[in-house]
Amino acid sequence: MLFKRIQEGVFNFPDREWAHISGDAKDLICHLLKREPRRRYTADEVLDHPWIRDPVANTYLATPSVLSR
Repeated sequence: MLFKRIQEGVFNFPDREWAHISGDAKDLICHLLKREPRRRYTADEVLDHPWIRDPVANTYLATPSVLSR
């Protein structure tokens, strides 16, 4: 269901899993998941994005708990 929603351009960032993820990270993800390929970020745009370009504080990732589900 998640992949179908992404393919349709319908997705969100539920607070339970995404509360500690920066706005810049979410912005980059949104630009990478654009439905229309021409509207998606290019490699150069990704490399110039603030989340990639600017150093950030350590961010807790819930990966172990997500994987165990």
